[in-house]
Amino acid sequence: MQQWARCAGFFFLLILSFASSSVEAGCSCTSKACSCSGNDVSDLNGLLTEDVCTKDVIFTKLVLQEVPNLTNLPQGFSSLRESRCNGLQHLEVLELHQTGIQNLSSNLFQGLPTLKLLDLSNNSYLKSYRDGSFQNIGNTLVELVATDNLVHSLTKGVFAGLQKLQRLILGRNKIGYIEEGVFSSGCCEHLKELSLEGNILTVLEDTTFVGLSNLQKLDLRGNPLQRLSSRLFSPFASSLIHLLMSHDDSATFGGFNTFPNALFAKMSRLEELSMIELKITNLTAESFTGLTNLKKLSLRGNRLTVLPKGCFTSLPQLEELDLSANGMVCIPDNSEERYPKLRSLNLSQNGLTHLTRRSFSMLASSQPTPEFPRLLVNISSNPIKRIEPDAFCSFNGPVKLIIAPKGAKIPSWAVTDGWPDNPFALVGNGSIIQGLNHSGVVEGRPDAAALCGPEGHLFRAKILASSLYKGSKYTDKDIETSLNSECPWLVPDELSSWQLSKLGVPGLSRVPGGSDGSYALEEGSRIYLLIIVAVCITFLLAALTVIMCYRAWSRRATQKTAGDAEANVGNGGGSRSMEPLTTIGEVSEKQDLLERIRNGKVATTSDVEGREGSSERCTSRSGRRNSEPKGEEMEAMTAFGVL
Repeated sequence: MQQWARCAGFFFLLILSFASSSVEAGCSCTSKACSCSGNDVSDLNGLLTEDVCTKDVIFTKLVLQEVPNLTNLPQGFSSLRESRCNGLQHLEVLELHQTGIQNLSSNLFQGLPTLKLLDLSNNSYLKSYRDGSFQNIGNTLVELVATDNLVHSLTKGVFAGLQKLQRLILGRNKIGYIEEGVFSSGCCEHLKELSLEGNILTVLEDTTFVGLSNLQKLDLRGNPLQRLSSRLFSPFASSLIHLLMSHDDSATFGGFNTFPNALFAKMSRLEELSMIELKITNLTAESFTGLTNLKKLSLRGNRLTVLPKGCFTSLPQLEELDLSANGMVCIPDNSEERYPKLRSLNLSQNGLTHLTRRSFSMLASSQPTPEFPRLLVNISSNPIKRIEPDAFCSFNGPVKLIIAPKGAKIPSWAVTDGWPDNPFALVGNGSIIQGLNHSGVVEGRPDAAALCGPEGHLFRAKILASSLYKGSKYTDKDIETSLNSECPWLVPDELSSWQLSKLGVPGLSRVPGGSDGSYALEEGSRIYLLIIVAVCITFLLAALTVIMCYRAWSRRATQKTAGDAEANVGNGGGSRSMEPLTTIGEVSEKQDLLERIRNGKVATTSDVEGREGSSERCTSRSGRRNSEPKGEEMEAMTAFGVL
């Protein structure tokens, strides 16, 4: 009985799985929209039946999804419209998802005179677009979406005829090559948004975006770009508003250390610039020249260690600055720079160790705005070792200071001992601190402005003499050295000397000279690395030389051993197998003498002696020492009249 129950349950589950894996063919329609699907459908006639395509129905939106056997539409939508679906002539939105279509024929979209939006996303078999595929809808199409496909390249005439296109979304494909002239061959003159995110683009040439003179948003996130040409963005320099770029810092391929100083020249309308995890290590005072209207800048996840002075002075409208997840170990003195509109500064996930009043001097002129009534400063996830009593006195107005994200562990340096006689309490009246305790936010002192002024020096001295600073492992000289440097720092315990040298942090025994000292130490580290490499190469060459010499000596020793063995055999000390060779030589010599006698040429004694000497010399070269003729040989030679 139990076996029958198990079998019945198995068949029931099998039926359920089959039912869930198959989609029944059919359409679900409203007065203006229709959505159709079916695993067994191989042509449009099987979906849009006469019950759906009545004469009175006028569709403005049609969705075809989960039709994997719909692989080819030789006649496109024109024949379908002529046969029964007259309402398709008013179609404005067409979506084709999860189909079996591999290529788009040139007449696929013929017969759709009012189409404005075409969505070809999630077609895993679609690998290419033929030239002129969208030409029949070029006079009306405004938006083309084709994400999550397998398209590898864009050829010159693929978008030909799309004169009114304003939005082109090609994200998450396999696009690695864009032919020159793709956006200038009768296409994209009015394009405002272009998305190429999630592809495999590595190099973009100066002529890649020629023709996009009205582009306002460009999305290049998720591409392993290796370099940026100085004239790459020039076709839309005067129109672009949003520029998004990103990669993966952990990826071994892609990214670049720096970019040309003139890259953003004349891009006066740009408001948002995102350059995330591109492995950028160097910035200059001219890096962002030309971005006079930039409001939001994100450099999150790069490899910046120290920011040069004047790096952001060309950004007078800057409101949000994200420097999180870099390798910065200090904040340089920017007291001479003014950023009155900067209302959000993210310094989380860096290597900041020492906070002073000059650390936030760039925020001294910041004024509240309706969007940011409080200045937002995030310093969470930093190995901070020392906070000076007046570290938060640079803020002008209320602040929201984030020490730790909500629900996260409170860092060891976030202490409230002696509250409100505490550096954090001097963030100012109306300010709040997030992450200082588990109960929620903490407010600053109402009299913080007065205590941060000249009359508050006694109060700050009292904090400095409290238990907060008695446990410091740093000497007064170390602290004074850090305070007097252009970039205050203190060495965190969890970083080794090699890691510190890579970050450009000088040791405690050396007075840092700002970026120059860090650069000098970095150059020294490189020299040491080159020396190590040179020693390794020298050792390798020496080892190869020893091996070659040993092989040559071994070869000579083998040859000498073989020669000695042959000589030993010739002296009779070897095997008797060599005797036939001697006999052959002797017989040959006898035959030569007989031939001379027959020809009437009798050898003289001197000739014989000379020949014997020559024979003796030959035998000596072959290693034979006993060259005297034997008795039997003497008798034979006498019988022939030789002797």
